Amino acid sequence: MRWFEDEEIWMKTLRIARETYELTGHEVFTRDWRFRDQFRLCALSVMGNIADGFDSTRGREVARLLALAERSCGDLREHLKTAYAGSFIELYDFSQLVVRTNRLGEQLTSLIGTLKRF
Repeated sequence: MRWFEDEEIWMKTLRIARETYELTGHEVFTRDWRFRDQFRLCALSVMGNIADGFDSTRGREVARLLALAERSCGDLREHLKTAYAGSFIELYDFSQLVVRTNRLGEQLTSLIGTLKRF
């Protein structure tokens, strides 16, 4: 039996979530704790939906949950853009996480497409 923790795509979300928590732990985020919390919840939502999807045994349910993860990934990118525009994060951190979330979104799209063919 395979576990979601063994899936490469979930491991990537774990890395993104860790980096998100590290970034939002900086003092600048204390001036807007609601934004910080939403930012963090987006990263957790991606992880949680991927985990739920891989734990599901029904193909349609897996695709639905991965689509939710894909949407949450888009939300996370939006929060990154807002954080950068508001000077919450530096260009380097912004660029690194945007690249990772874009790649993750592409992988999710591909995986969803594969599941829908079966």
